[in-house]
Amino acid sequence: MASIFAPHAYAPRDNSKGGNFCWHNPAAPSLGLMKPVNEGTENGKGGVPWVIRELIDRLPEYFWNPEGKLHSLNNANDSDRQQRTERRESCICVLMAILKHTDLVTMRMGIPNNQGFKHLSWKVIANATGYHIKRVQRAVKDLKAAGIITVKARYEIKEDGSYRGLSAAKSVSPLIFAAFGLDKRLAKARKKLAKSRKEKTLVNMVTPTARARDALRFKGVMGEKSRKKPQYAANDGAQSQRILSDRLIKYVQDNPNASLEDLKAFKANLA
Repeated sequence: MASIFAPHAYAPRDNSKGGNFCWHNPAAPSLGLMKPVNEGTENGKGGVPWVIRELIDRLPEYFWNPEGKLHSLNNANDSDRQQRTERRESCICVLMAILKHTDLVTMRMGIPNNQGFKHLSWKVIANATGYHIKRVQRAVKDLKAAGIITVKARYEIKEDGSYRGLSAAKSVSPLIFAAFGLDKRLAKARKKLAKSRKEKTLVNMVTPTARARDALRFKGVMGEKSRKKPQYAANDGAQSQRILSDRLIKYVQDNPNASLEDLKAFKANLA
């Protein structure tokens, strides 16, 4: 007698009368997003970081080996049975979409900006996967139960004292990268990006306008340097002060981009 668990050819089902049927084919699952992940330019700028792209490429491994790859997700429904294939498909695709929109430094889903951080809604994930919002929510429930993502509600208090809901804060656990052998690559990429972002922030803090104002302020306080060799007074104190002023003027001329703090530090070293 043949085993009831023996492999068999996939037979398309008739869904003409409706029902819970998402056109899923276990033998040929749809494991991808509506639009490909942007790799950016040749030097890696402007696209999704490599370590995230690599994890997205490896996620389909879970579909074929759920217990071996992500035990917590396979058992998210507290059942002895293996996670259903259509649920596996949706979890993989939803996680792909979340990763695509994840900021590598903070591991949060959204876009960092000058005001702080813009959290994206689940509608963005629905559009990226092509799923109905309900299917996205079911997959998110499993991803949360597996500890792969965390979701924290956000709200603001209006003038009348009522509450207004905001897009939830969504974070990805670094452990998902470790599960696919990318933990060291993740740590290296996050450290590199955090350093680059910090340097960029420091540069932006000193704007060309601020530099111009500092230069004008220095010149207004100390005046232009005379072309003639200065004639020092006999008094040692006055002569020392004149030498100090000349050195400060030369420092400003040699370092037009120096800030007021730099000037103070230079003056302190001369004293």
